[in-house]
Amino acid sequence: KIVLKGLQGPVTVKGNKFTSVMPPHNDLDDQKIADVLTYARQSWSNDAPAVSADQVKAIREKVKTQTAPWTAKELGKE
Repeated sequence: KIVLKGLQGPVTVKGNKFTSVMPPHNDLDDQKIADVLTYARQSWSNDAPAVSADQVKAIREKVKTQTAPWTAKELGKE
């Protein structure tokens, strides 16, 4: 959701508070987003499963009405 629509602060990560904006990546197709997410999920000692283009497509459809970047509160991550 964040890669597709962006994120705006404040957000707290491991006790550190950030207030900024991560822009959406409207320029990437479903396969490219899947590739980037898979890389992040399987690098730096991470061992999460791959993300498929079909999964990205399904999320893109679910969040298509979101017009502004997400907030931590909207994502349930306050």
